[in-house]
Amino acid sequence: MEEVCQSRVSDVRREGDIHYLDINADDPTKSLKNAGSARRIPLHPAVIAECFLDYVASLPKDGPLFPDMAPNKFGRRGGNATKIIGRWVRKKASLILAKRRTTHGVTGSRTSVATLALRRRNTMRCSDD
Repeated sequence: MEEVCQSRVSDVRREGDIHYLDINADDPTKSLKNAGSARRIPLHPAVIAECFLDYVASLPKDGPLFPDMAPNKFGRRGGNATKIIGRWVRKKASLILAKRRTTHGVTGSRTSVATLALRRRNTMRCSDD
């Protein structure tokens, strides 16, 4: 989560028809868990359909990808990101979360992009529609 939250607007790139998030440490404010953590993550069509590229275009070109994710006391942007993004996904996509039992007997809520794609079609129109 930290690697995504520390991304810059310039990390959203396109190669051919594929938009992706470039996870890298090309800025002094960013770090990776290890050298093998640098990678390109293709943006899922559901993310693009939710107008993510319009969101990116609305931000300053040299700024953080998620400027509302304020750094915590350790300078990390991913501190509360899981909670914030989870709330947004549930509200935006109207997900019904499946409750599952873990091996420790604790009941938790889990979901995935596949669940999002299967349970709800995009109803939002982007600026290019």
